[in-house]
Amino acid sequence: MKSLTEHLFEIKSLTNPFVIDGQIFITVSQADSENNSYRHDLARVIDNQLETVVTDITDVQVTNEHIFYLKANQIYQYFEHSEDKQLTRQSEIITQILPLPDDEHILYVAQITASQPGLNVDQKRPQIHQVSQLTYKADGKGFIFSQPQFELRSVDVTSNDRLLKQFEQEIQIADARSEQKILLMLVDYDKDGLGQKKQLVDFDYRTDLTRIISDKTMVMVDEAIYNPEGSAILFTAKDAAFPNRRVSQLFLYQMLDHETFLQFSAEELSETPLSDTVFKAQNRYVQWLDNTTYAFETGYHGHNRLYLADISGARELVRDEAEALYDFKFLDDFALAVRSTSMHPSQLINLTSGKVILDPNQRYEEHQKYVFRSKNGDIVDGWFLPNQQHKKAPVIVYVHGGPHSAYGEAFFWEFQMLSRAGYNLVYVNPHGSTTYGQSFIESVIGHYGEQDFEDILTGLDVAIAQHSDLIDEQAQYIIGGSYGGFMTGWAITHTNRFKAAIAQRSVMDWQSLVGTSDIGYYYVASEMDAAPYTARGRKVLAEKSPITYAEQVVTPLLLMHGEYDMRTPIEQSEAFFAAVKLTTSTDVVMARLPQAWHDVSRHGLPSLRLDRMDLIVEWLTRYGTLRV
Repeated sequence: MKSLTEHLFEIKSLTNPFVIDGQIFITVSQADSENNSYRHDLARVIDNQLETVVTDITDVQVTNEHIFYLKANQIYQYFEHSEDKQLTRQSEIITQILPLPDDEHILYVAQITASQPGLNVDQKRPQIHQVSQLTYKADGKGFIFSQPQFELRSVDVTSNDRLLKQFEQEIQIADARSEQKILLMLVDYDKDGLGQKKQLVDFDYRTDLTRIISDKTMVMVDEAIYNPEGSAILFTAKDAAFPNRRVSQLFLYQMLDHETFLQFSAEELSETPLSDTVFKAQNRYVQWLDNTTYAFETGYHGHNRLYLADISGARELVRDEAEALYDFKFLDDFALAVRSTSMHPSQLINLTSGKVILDPNQRYEEHQKYVFRSKNGDIVDGWFLPNQQHKKAPVIVYVHGGPHSAYGEAFFWEFQMLSRAGYNLVYVNPHGSTTYGQSFIESVIGHYGEQDFEDILTGLDVAIAQHSDLIDEQAQYIIGGSYGGFMTGWAITHTNRFKAAIAQRSVMDWQSLVGTSDIGYYYVASEMDAAPYTARGRKVLAEKSPITYAEQVVTPLLLMHGEYDMRTPIEQSEAFFAAVKLTTSTDVVMARLPQAWHDVSRHGLPSLRLDRMDLIVEWLTRYGTLRV
C-alpha cells in the first residue's frame, strides 16, 4: 500500500497567484514527509516551472510593488536581489498580516494568549478549571478556559511597530485602505448558545471610531473588501435566520449613504467543492476591478462559476467549467486562476487565453458526472470514478460530511488511491448538500436519514446500472465521515446490502452530541429541529440516532475516530462499538487515531493519513475479493 499512499507527498497545491514587476509568484503547499507536517513555500513561475524563493512561510501578502510574508511568527519584506528584511520582533502569536496600499505599513493581528492545558499531557501540578459558559473548547484548538485578547498593530518598513488597539474578542482584518479605513471582522461566541457570530465594522484608528457595517439580520460575515477609493464595500454574509445552514449572499455597502444593497443571492458565495489536497485556504471570492466593477466566484451544482458585475446590479457569467476554483486574480491585461479537476490536483491557468501556465502534478483518473431523479422528483448530481485497472470490480459509495458541503469537480487524493487499489467509487450530493440553493440545503432539516438516504442508494443504483461492465454489484461497500459517518451508521442499521462499512468521526447518538460536541449545543437543535430537554425532543433524537438500532447491524464495521476530536467526540464511536459488540455477533473494530482532530482526513498529520488509508484498504480487502 505504501506505493499508493506515498503519492500524497508528491502533490503540490497552488494558491494566491500574483504578479510583481511582470513576474508571476504563487504559494506552493505540500505534505512534508520528513517533518510529518505541511509546508508552504513562495515560488516564482518561470517557463512553466517553479523556482522557490522563500521556504516555510505561513502567509504572503502583496501591494502593487512589494511582497511581505509571515515566517516563524515574524513579518519579513522580500527583496529579489538582496537579503529579505525582518520587520517584527514579536513574542505573541501573529495570526494575520495585511500591507496597506501606501507600500510602507503592514497591519497585523497579535493574539495575547493565556496558557491552555494540553490534551493528554500530564502536569506536575495540574489546576482545576471551572467552566461558566458553553463555549469552552474548539475542535482543532483544544480547551478555551480563558479568552485570549487580540491586538491590532502596525509595523512599517523601518520596523517601527505600534499598537493601534486592543480587543477583548477575536478580530480578523478583512481589508484596509489606510489606518483610517480598516475593515474588521469581530468574532463573538454567543454565551446564550447560539454559536459563533462574525460582525463587520469599519474602524478608524486615529479617531477610535467604529461603524457597524453588517446589520442584525446577518449572523456571519465571510469576507469584505473596499473598492480602490474606499467609497464602497463588497461583503458576503449569511442570514441570521439560518445560522448553521444559510447560503452566503453578496452585499454592497455605500459609505456615503450608509446603505446596504443585496447584490447577488441566486447562487452560493464562498462555497467550493470538497478536496483533500487543498493545504492552504483560498484568499478571496470577491475582487474589485475598479471603483464600480468587480468579479466574484460562486458554487453551483458541484463546480465553481465566475462572474463580472458592477454596482448597478448588471452582471455577466464569464466562466462556467467543470472545475473548482481556489483563487483568481484580475490584472490590467489578463487574469489568473488556480483550479482543480478530478484529474488535476492543482493548475495555474490564464483565464484570458484559457491556457494552462503551470501544472506541477501528474494526471490522474477522470471521473464521470451523471444526474438522476430522486424519489421526490428533484435532480441530483452524482459522480463515478472507475477503478484504474478498468475491469469488473467492487464499488464504494462514499458519503460526504456536513451535510452542508458538496462533492464535485475537484481532485480527491483518497478517491484516486482507492481507484488505484482496484475499487470503483460512487459519490453523490444528496439533499442537504451545498451549491444547489437554500431550499435544497433546508430539505434535510429535521429529516436526516430520509430523502438524503434515498438519494445515496438511488445514486448508487443508477451508477451500477450505467456501469455494469465495471461494477460487481455483489460487492458493495459504504464509507463516510462526520455526517457521512452518521449516514454509514444509518445505512447499516436500515439495509443489509453492503459487504462492509467504514464509519469515520461519526454521529451515532444525537442526544449525547448536544453536550459533548464543541458546537453540539446549537448544531443539534438547528439541524434536527429537536433538543433533548423535552419528551418530544428525546423521542425525535432517539429515532434519528443509529445507536438506537445497533442490534440490527449485520454488516462488518470499522469505526475510525480521532482521539482529539471535539466536533464529534470519540465517545460517539466508543458507544456504538460497545452497542454492536453487546447486542450482535457482527465483526466490529474501532481504530483510535492519536493526536487527530475532526479534520484528520484532509489536514491531519500526513503519517496518520497514510496509516488511515492502509486501514481502509485492509478492511475492504478482509471482506472482499480484491487482494492489494
